[in-house]
Amino acid sequence: MPEPGEGGRQTMMFSATFPQEMQDMALDFLDPAYYGIKVGQVGHAATDVEQCFEQVNFREKNDRLLDLIAEASSENGEQGKTLVFANTKNTVDDIVWVLNDSGIKAEPIHGGLSQSARSRNLTLLKKGILNVLVATDVAARGLDLPGIEHVINYDLPQDGDTYVHRIGRTGRIGNKGRATSFVSNYDSASNLKMIVRHMKDAKKDDPDASDVPEWLEGAKAEEEDDTSRLQLPSSGSQHQTGPRELFDDRGQQLGNGPSRAKLRGQCEASFESGSRVLGR
Repeated sequence: MPEPGEGGRQTMMFSATFPQEMQDMALDFLDPAYYGIKVGQVGHAATDVEQCFEQVNFREKNDRLLDLIAEASSENGEQGKTLVFANTKNTVDDIVWVLNDSGIKAEPIHGGLSQSARSRNLTLLKKGILNVLVATDVAARGLDLPGIEHVINYDLPQDGDTYVHRIGRTGRIGNKGRATSFVSNYDSASNLKMIVRHMKDAKKDDPDASDVPEWLEGAKAEEEDDTSRLQLPSSGSQHQTGPRELFDDRGQQLGNGPSRAKLRGQCEASFESGSRVLGR
């Protein structure tokens, strides 16, 4: 690395992806002759992350999520740390309610929470008091969350770069990780195509990268417009719906879900409990 000039400074920029708009921004802050150092392939998911995809209907998502979290146990029997991503604040809050109602302590991270509440939940996770965090993409970039063993995309992200950032929360610093993404008929074909393209590009550059499942690569839009929903093969899934379900098969919240006020009250009570444990 070159030494900064006399009276000058050394500026560095770090990112999991480096799209053109970020390259343009780099020229505004860095020396035009800046050095670029990459680990693996820029914009590709780390090969230390095992990427899995499951065809899951909306009615099956909550039960399948509970199964995956229950499976996330380390060799000594302790529950592994899991990060769950959803696309909206409301969905995040609903998932947190489902998990807590099922005896799994979970807390949210999204833009609707105060900075102090977000920081408190991150501290609970880092100290091992909390093992499951449910987040919007506010947690997908820039946050260092040590010990995350499993990332679950409850909702598919809106673009390929966000997918890379999300699953990059696991498999860090030489550790192995796992990422599971739920795919349903109500996901858009264009979003899935971008994710498949990322995986194919990574496979070309690194034979150890995850393979694209045949059923996923064969998924097509129901209409010619890629923004329409997917036409997926029959999954043969055996996951059963139950009273924990909060969504119908179009992703609409059912009437028996908790009120937002009740949910916020539960979360605040949990915040206070966590604060007492942390001695705050």
